[in-house]
Amino acid sequence: GHEFFSGGHKFFFRGGGGKKFGPDPVPMVYVPAGPFLVRVGWNQPLNKKLKGVEWAKRTEDGKGVYDIRLSTGSYFIDRHEVSNLRYEAFMKKTGHRIPGFWNDSRFNGPRPPVVGVSFEDSRVYCKWAGKRLPTEAEWEKAARGTNGRMFPWGNAADEYPNPLDRANFNPILRAGVDYYTTDFSADGFHFSAPVDAFPRGASPYGAFQMAGNAAEWVSRPYRLGAAGEKHTFPSAPGAWGIQKGGSWLHLIYKLRAAERRWSDKRFARDFSVGFRCARDS
Repeated sequence: GHEFFSGGHKFFFRGGGGKKFGPDPVPMVYVPAGPFLVRVGWNQPLNKKLKGVEWAKRTEDGKGVYDIRLSTGSYFIDRHEVSNLRYEAFMKKTGHRIPGFWNDSRFNGPRPPVVGVSFEDSRVYCKWAGKRLPTEAEWEKAARGTNGRMFPWGNAADEYPNPLDRANFNPILRAGVDYYTTDFSADGFHFSAPVDAFPRGASPYGAFQMAGNAAEWVSRPYRLGAAGEKHTFPSAPGAWGIQKGGSWLHLIYKLRAAERRWSDKRFARDFSVGFRCARDS
């Protein structure tokens, strides 16, 4: 563990094992090179081959379908989301602007993830730390492993009886109930949780909270080559970025590792969005 000082208070942060780099010496987990399963039973026809993308055709219910794998190199990714404590050190060293909600007591404790950061804020932080934002493929592989699991801890059938001890998300499904304005917090946290909470929800590589807590910026989307996938991209891709993993505000289906959430890269007033960094191995 390491001791940090913030706002006159002393905090002991347990990082666990992992490789550490640069001026941001926090644990990172290693993800080896190779393919991971991205889509199962995709029924759209393959229209072109792309580097690192493998389409495997099989028969399901008498019809031909494709399982799609995407390859990455080897890399490290932060074990935890970037916390307010880590972001504060960055701001003190660089003079970078404060994020949205920095003065909001619901989100500004030292151990929860920093939120209210734009894509550029996230990119600049990672560069300062001697790292970079992960690509969507790197993020997704680190979150779900190689065998196509839906969540970091497994598939939908595995999440019961209690996914609330594995992720920080919005469990309210009743119509007419606004989770944001209620005091209900079945998982123990109404808003964001400490970045080292929910160890039972860790990914196959040991990364924490890649489902829920804060949605996370990634550097670029993957392309799989299916004719229909282009419809998932916005009309101005240079101005839009992808966030992955869902957040404390989202229902559980938004926490799926394959889920994509598009947002304006310039927007810095979202209390559900943070990030983590990656580094080439």
